[in-house]
Amino acid sequence: MTLAEDGSDAQVLGLGISVILLNLGIYIAAPAVTVWQIKKRI
Repeated sequence: MTLAEDGSDAQVLGLGISVILLNLGIYIAAPAVTVWQIKKRI
């Protein structure tokens, strides 16, 4: 959040949303795709 310019609420909000989406991708989407690929091969 320190990367956003001072006083720019839109940038802080955008960075927050992008961090949340990255976390979802790392902790939910990546394992889901891995499990799906493993089940597909069995």
